[in-house]
Amino acid sequence: MVYAVYVTQNASRLLRAIYEIVLHREWAQLADKCLMLCKMIDRRMWQSMSPLRQFRKMPDEIEKKIEKICPWERLYDLEADKIDELIRVAEVGQDHLQ
Repeated sequence: MVYAVYVTQNASRLLRAIYEIVLHREWAQLADKCLMLCKMIDRRMWQSMSPLRQFRKMPDEIEKKIEKICPWERLYDLEADKIDELIRVAEVGQDHLQ
C-alpha cells in the first residue's frame, strides 16, 4: 500500500522530468505525448474520459453509459429528454443537465 502511494505521488514528477529531457532534445512528437501524459496523471483523468467525471453527484454507471454511447462534443446539442433516451434512465437528464 505504501509503495502505491509513493508511485502515485512521484509519477507526475518523473514524467515532467522526461518531458524536460525530450523538450531539451527538441523531439516535438514525443514532447507532445509526454505533456499529455503529465496532464492526465496530474488531473487523474485520462484523455478518453469525458469531463462529466468531474461532477461527483453523477453516478458512475451513468457516466460510463454516456461515454460509451455519445461523444462529449455531441452532448452540447442534446436536450434533456434526448439524454434520457440515450442512457435509458428516467428523469436523470433533467437533474444532471443543469
